[in-house]
Amino acid sequence: MNILPDLEKIKKTVGDVVTKDLSEFKVSTKEVVREIVTEIFNETKKEINKNMEKLQKKNDKIHEKLDDRIEKLERDNENLKEKLCKAKKEIREIKREMEDAVIVARDAQRKSNYNEQ
Repeated sequence: MNILPDLEKIKKTVGDVVTKDLSEFKVSTKEVVREIVTEIFNETKKEINKNMEKLQKKNDKIHEKLDDRIEKLERDNENLKEKLCKAKKEIREIKREMEDAVIVARDAQRKSNYNEQ
């Protein structure tokens, strides 16, 4: 009885099973790795989106505060312009009054000089 051909047949069958199982294991491993990577990517994406939303909210608040400050500064600027115009007007009026006073004083001095002579 020659057992050798049977052993060769068994060896070939076991080799085929191992090769087939190894191929299936590689495919299965690729799928598992793909699923894990996809899950990690999705979780990271969600986290990034959350952080972006937080940053956007902070940015909106800062922008709103800056808008309010700009509006206040614009109002203050307008008020200061009005005060400046009023001050310039008062200065012009005082200058006219001083010029009138100078004219009256000169006239008075001339009259006084004329009366002394």
